[in-house]
Amino acid sequence: KTMEPIFANPRFKQVLQIFQKLVLSSAFRDNNAGVPWKDSMADFLDGRCIMFYNYLGPIKAIIGQQAEKGLAGKLNVAPLPGIKCGMEDYCPHKSDDGASHAPFLASGGMSYAVNSRISNQKQKAALDFAFYLSDPAVSFWDVAYHSSFLEPLRRRHTASLGNNETEEAKAFLANGWEDRQLGQLKEVTEFNFLSKNYVLDLRIKGAEAYQEDGTMSHLLAFCNGNANVEETAIAMTKSWNKVTDRYGLDKQRALYRETLGLPPI
Repeated sequence: KTMEPIFANPRFKQVLQIFQKLVLSSAFRDNNAGVPWKDSMADFLDGRCIMFYNYLGPIKAIIGQQAEKGLAGKLNVAPLPGIKCGMEDYCPHKSDDGASHAPFLASGGMSYAVNSRISNQKQKAALDFAFYLSDPAVSFWDVAYHSSFLEPLRRRHTASLGNNETEEAKAFLANGWEDRQLGQLKEVTEFNFLSKNYVLDLRIKGAEAYQEDGTMSHLLAFCNGNANVEETAIAMTKSWNKVTDRYGLDKQRALYRETLGLPPI
């Protein structure tokens, strides 16, 4: 209702501390700036990292190399752990393990534009390619292919992975996935897509200003030891409120409520 950030919430501060521990236990500690994701992937394949977290594309690239890297039978696909619900917590969607899981649904996707100045033949070819990628009946090949980052992922692409005789399952197996990993991928995908407790990323004006300038600089200062939890929470709150003031509280609130499916106030 107020668009006031909740960074002062004790739970958020707890998450900040967990985040700091994860960062300082990662490759970030080597140079206080992190490493490119491809370097992190290489470290994981070489056994230097115990966990790799990324979108499906890089995960597929790892799976495609697991046999030659001596990792056959060792890699598992799993959702991130949730936060255990205490007696005083409101957790309407807590899972059987007593934890609250909130899958993150990032915005994004693909847009297509066809140049009207090119030949009709090339225009048709471009449109055919777009329609191909949008067709769940055939686009599973790109989802399964270990070197493809064209991922029009749909539930249909993973719903049949429990049966290795399906076309989708055969495509994944042909690209390096193990039988047991197909079931894991199906479970993780459905766990996230079907959750009633998902979290959307920020989909309003100034989203980059909120998330980059208003967040990352403060997180880096915190992880580098230049600010404590309280100082970080206060700094982020001030930064986010500045962005809201820049675009207007009423407009930002109306946009935000609309993305959440809430009525205007």
